[in-house]
Amino acid sequence: MKPERKIPQAETIVRAQVARHLVLGKHMKQVQVCELMGITQPAISQYISGARGFLASKPHLSMINRSVRKLANNIKKGKLKKPLNAEIKRISERLKW
Repeated sequence: MKPERKIPQAETIVRAQVARHLVLGKHMKQVQVCELMGITQPAISQYISGARGFLASKPHLSMINRSVRKLANNIKKGKLKKPLNAEIKRISERLKW
């Protein structure tokens, strides 16, 4: 597996929400999610525990959750139209810091 690259904070937050939704909401295994996302299993574990990629702002969180739910549903159904990293970047670009 490739080493993780440095990514902007917004992308980290979106990645965390995607990982959380796939593991907790769609009942996928952490190993499946890390292979799908191209990141390590410890990173997935940290996303799920809230140790990494945590966002406290309610307005941002609700927008992210809507987009992430739709993305996770498409992933689970095998209907992802673009590479996952491109979708994560698209969602993160909508955040205003």
